[in-house]
This record gives sequence, structure tokens and C-alpha cells, in this order.
Amino acid sequence: MKAELKVREYRDSDLNQVLFLHRKAMEPIGVYKEGPWNDDLKDITGHYKNNHGIFLVGEIRNKIVAMGAIRKIDENIAEVKRMRTDPQHQGLGYGKTILSNLIRIAKELNYSELILETSDKQVKAINLYKSFGFTEYKKETIGGFNCTWYKLKIKK
Repeated sequence: MKAELKVREYRDSDLNQVLFLHRKAMEPIGVYKEGPWNDDLKDITGHYKNNHGIFLVGEIRNKIVAMGAIRKIDENIAEVKRMRTDPQHQGLGYGKTILSNLIRIAKELNYSELILETSDKQVKAINLYKSFGFTEYKKETIGGFNCTWYKLKIKK
């Protein structure tokens, strides 16, 4: 039976669980890498919440099993970042729950478009984004990985 996911805003005390989930979700598909592209995780509150965005975590019995964030790009566009679901909890709709909450919050923050990039190795993530109506608009290599950018127009 699927456990109920409790979604809430990130707290500083969540940092170790967030870092663990980030690594746990990325390593099995071969896309975890140390480096400056992880600097946002050193100051989640400053990088997301204090930048006209939000960082959400999803918990089951006080354990973070899913997360995702949005951050401001400009007055109209926010970027979806750090969408992760614990591999043992994938396929249960937790990523959908986080993403639907991020889209709702983006509307509340008056963004008209969401963008995101993901490596081509993250097939489950790509399928999730497409199921929400995200469409491909650019390809590039980032940190040695083939990546695709997607966008979604937000209906007010």
C-alpha cells in the first residue's frame, strides 16, 4: 500500500536528508557529480525561497523521499530544479505530487512559464515532465552529459 506523502517547505534541518536523497537518486543512473553545479544545495533558503521561489520536500514518516524546487529566472519565468524521488519510492506518484505543487506555487507567484533541463539518461523524469505538458526546446551538453531543456506555459 502506498504511504501518504506529506509535502512541506524545506527547513535548514533537512539539509543532510536532502543531500543524501540527491546523491541516492542520481548515482544509480550515472549522473551524480560533485562540483559547482551543486552550490545551490549549500544555501537552499537563499537560492530558492529568498529568490522568489520555493524548495519543497515530501516526507513519509519523517523521512524525505521526494523533493523539488523552483527559482526565479526573470519576472515571468521560473526554473524547476532538484526534482528527486528516492529510487525505492519511484512510480508511486510522489514526483507528480511535488511537480503539481511547484506548478501551483509558480502560478501563485505569477510566473507564466516554467523551464527545466534534465540529462537524457533521466528517462523517468523526462516522461514525468512530458506528462505535465512540458515540451522540448533546446539540447546542450552540460558537465559532459547530453541534456534537454523543456518549457511549460502556465495558464493563469
